[in-house]
Amino acid sequence: MDKNRRMRLAHALEHLAHATERIAQALRRLLSLRRGELAPVLLSGACFFCVLTALMLRQYTALDTNLTRITGSFAGVEGLLNSLNNQRG
Repeated sequence: MDKNRRMRLAHALEHLAHATERIAQALRRLLSLRRGELAPVLLSGACFFCVLTALMLRQYTALDTNLTRITGSFAGVEGLLNSLNNQRG
């Protein structure tokens, strides 16, 4: 890698580190966090997100199962009505 490219890469990494620090400072100010508390707060937020996602998926699959049962019930009722109509006619 030539010297110019290494310098541009180093500058980009420095800029990224500075931007990351500014975002961390803004989050600390917004959430009133002290230095060192940001990582545990983000980790707990990620865990909370995972738990809520799991609960929503559980409700969705239960709803999907119930809808399948209901659809099957309607199909059964429709078949029963058809057979009753055929017996009459």
